[in-house]
Amino acid sequence: MKKQLLLLLAIFCMFSLTGCAHTEPMAECTTGFTYNFFGGIWHGIIIIPDFIAMLIWPDKYCIYAPNNSGGWYAFGFLLGVSASIGGIYKTSRS
Repeated sequence: MKKQLLLLLAIFCMFSLTGCAHTEPMAECTTGFTYNFFGGIWHGIIIIPDFIAMLIWPDKYCIYAPNNSGGWYAFGFLLGVSASIGGIYKTSRS
């Protein structure tokens, strides 16, 4: 029962965070704002809902911002993905 409640809470948190998962449309994502280290961390953390949205609406959502600051964005993205995916993996293993 405790595991089911924890799973339900995790699903609720995931869906509540997907409200923040909106990225810029692809046309705007390639021009204008340049994403930096913290933008990379955020895009890494929300990779799963962004990936699902990208599969459904490929012209509107992107996982990795093409207009980024380079190495620091990539490093932040890597940290965010490892926190997101690694946390899910560790939770499923326990």
